Amino acid sequence: MGIIDKGDKRRGEFLKLVYVYTPARIRERRLASSRGWRAGERLRRESSQIPLRKKRRLAEVIIDNSKSEDHTKEQVDNLLARVLERVATAESRTRRNARRSRAAGSHFCKENGNRR
Repeated sequence: MGIIDKGDKRRGEFLKLVYVYTPARIRERRLASSRGWRAGERLRRESSQIPLRKKRRLAEVIIDNSKSEDHTKEQVDNLLARVLERVATAESRTRRNARRSRAAGSHFCKENGNRR
């Protein structure tokens, strides 16, 4: 079961849902070359999955895989840089909030002289 299939509860575990787009004629050619699939095998397998148009609609990011490998790699590298920046920002915010919490909770209580 994929992460966007009906009933899958894992969707919230991911930062981004990425759809890698390749036109059907290119998918067919690549699968015949790389996996030895005969004509129709790709279509048979895809027909048992959620339609590609729905996957594309649900995706937050679309990678165009219809051109060169370098073109696709550049898009993936850019996406990775954005995701890593988001993670770094979130971690920085978490550390800053933890420091604030410790600072706010480390004063003495006037009533009993204990640290809070």
